[in-house]
Amino acid sequence: MFRRSFNRFCAGEEKRVGTRTVFVGNHPVSETEAYIAQRFCDNRIVSSKYTLWNFLPKNLFEQFRRIANFYFLIIFLVQVTVDTPTSPVTSGLPLFFVITVTAIKQGYEDWLRHRADNEVNKSTVYIIENGKRVRKESEKIKVDYIFTDKTGTLTENSMEFIECCIDGHKYKGAAQETDGLSQTDGPLTYFDKADKNREELFLRALCLCHTVEIKTNDAVDGPTESAELTYMSSSPDEIALVKGAKKYGFTFVGIRNGHMRVENQRKEIEEYELLHTLNFDSVRRRMSVIVKTQAGDILLFCKGADSAVFPRVQNHEIELTKAHVERNAMDGYRTLCVAFKEIAPDDYERINRQLIEAKMALQDREEKMEKVFDDIETNMNLIGATAVEDKLQDQAAETIEALHAAGLKVWVLTGDKMETAKSTCYACRLFQTSTELLELTTKTIEESERKEDRLHELLIEYRKKLLHDFPRSSRSLKKAWTEHQEYGLIIDGSTLSLILNSSQDSSSNNYKSIFLQICMKCTAVLCCRMAPLQKAQIVRMVKNLKGSPITLSIGDGANDVSMILESHVGIGIKGKEGRQAARNSDYAVPKFKHLKKLLLAHGHLYYVRIAHLVQYFFYK
Repeated sequence: MFRRSFNRFCAGEEKRVGTRTVFVGNHPVSETEAYIAQRFCDNRIVSSKYTLWNFLPKNLFEQFRRIANFYFLIIFLVQVTVDTPTSPVTSGLPLFFVITVTAIKQGYEDWLRHRADNEVNKSTVYIIENGKRVRKESEKIKVDYIFTDKTGTLTENSMEFIECCIDGHKYKGAAQETDGLSQTDGPLTYFDKADKNREELFLRALCLCHTVEIKTNDAVDGPTESAELTYMSSSPDEIALVKGAKKYGFTFVGIRNGHMRVENQRKEIEEYELLHTLNFDSVRRRMSVIVKTQAGDILLFCKGADSAVFPRVQNHEIELTKAHVERNAMDGYRTLCVAFKEIAPDDYERINRQLIEAKMALQDREEKMEKVFDDIETNMNLIGATAVEDKLQDQAAETIEALHAAGLKVWVLTGDKMETAKSTCYACRLFQTSTELLELTTKTIEESERKEDRLHELLIEYRKKLLHDFPRSSRSLKKAWTEHQEYGLIIDGSTLSLILNSSQDSSSNNYKSIFLQICMKCTAVLCCRMAPLQKAQIVRMVKNLKGSPITLSIGDGANDVSMILESHVGIGIKGKEGRQAARNSDYAVPKFKHLKKLLLAHGHLYYVRIAHLVQYFFYK
């Protein structure tokens, strides 16, 4: 009792509230229950230490608790009471000065605390009258949709040259095949001299059209060249193509003084002056180099996706190579087409001037460069195509199966060809053998003269099919998948652009809403031939769905950064194409298989711990 009274005295509480009434549910309180014995303190906020009448004694007490102040106080008292040769002023004046300044400082600070307390305690409080209890769901924190890249994420991004096609004839990777003998789908065929020149032209294109560098071994006396050349490049495809050309006898041996050096089958060194490099980008889907031979001829070599190269070559040269490209894509290989053209000296002077002006432009440099590249890469001659294998990552199929079993929907967004991406989806079990595939691609909508009309017909047809097979009862999607036909959707970048940018009229429903209805009913979605910005558009479109589903994106390259930044959760894989994705992500993992443990183990435990923490918070 004495301690409580002493604390009240020191705290400076002038008035205590005798009772406290708590309203629960805003029910009126009877008169007999209006006053309840005080057990708890009131809700006034008091952060000040002093009051007006206890400031001086309490402040002096706190200051003389310090050893230094108390020591000088004793010295001053001794000098006052005892006759000493020194004046008491010499000890008392510094002590009183320090005590006075400290008291003024602490008094001012306490006055500021008093003023802040009065503002809070006298502020208006709003209470709810005639209210009711409402149960509100907490914000969703569980992932609903997973968007993944293919190359380097589902696959190893470790390329191996498998075969190539030159003027419609297939080569399986043996050096003797280019020595006048080719392996075709039928009987073996012998080439004449002209075809031999085409073979060498194709292999020279592989050795010249790239950005590969030679790694040198540093020794004490300087760099030494090893017998086995080590290639380095930001693109594993280019390394695989250079190694593939080496199998056929053409070896890229490096760049010296601006000249690219190639060793041919006869062990002769050929040098080509590198004039310009038209770098690869995700919009053009191709790259080119302009070189000058020792004889003075200027050549342009171009390689890229079939959809980017075929429209820029002569039409009569396409059919022989197109069949091989489609067959290789169905086998799961990554395909590239190779073309070239000769440039006259006068034309090169014009091209060189345009390239320099575009590179020196201070405004709209990217647009000007793209326009110049587009003008240069026209009227080319198709030479052939290549097939490169990219093996599936370890446990990629098991991871996708586990994510499906957990009720997550997995979408694959890739820039690869549709047939290649489809084969990979079957290999990683995103598509099952019983899955019925619905295609919204350039091939399916080009059957009609008006693409928008054909697209509208397909959208309506697919929606009717899915709504007929899926009942409207509120059952879980997982149960619906097990009891009904599974559907998978395949769409390419051109068709997606047509859906998002189509002209809407009265006869045509909203393509975007119909497309989303179809996607929601499919067990898996494959988006191929996607540009980086289109990947981000897909993620944004799903994020804005009703219910605001939580999205997760995972990728390994710079072209996946926009998709990772757009989603709620971004995961980057430390791949062979740099660490742009890992640096722009929320989490970084070494392999795709670690996504299973990250979501189903750590994610689940994190969710449980957060739930316990929230319960503990309300308990306290």
